[in-house]
Amino acid sequence: MSSALRIADFAIVSMAPTRGEYERLPEVWAAIDDVEPLRATPLVAAVLMNRTVTNANSTPMFRELMTDEGHTVLSTTIPRREPIAQAFGGPVTELGKYADAADEIETLGAGR
Repeated sequence: MSSALRIADFAIVSMAPTRGEYERLPEVWAAIDDVEPLRATPLVAAVLMNRTVTNANSTPMFRELMTDEGHTVLSTTIPRREPIAQAFGGPVTELGKYADAADEIETLGAGR
């Protein structure tokens, strides 16, 4: 993973708004911090929340926790939907919210 982080333009950290996934984030941030001295420019990193449940308290709660820690959290979320979960390995026919996420990621890179 460190080689990829050394050459990547962006690090998109995908996570569901759950305690288990949130508790694994320090390892991700540590891996990013480890490669920073080896990079020519700082790595742009952002969290993309996925498998979110509409109107659940968990999404804004974890968004606030990460933002308070100084991390960028994309405003776009990818909702949990059974058709998406069952589409593994199938062709991409409609981008849906992923198009919004791609636009946000592109905007992050515009400032570089």
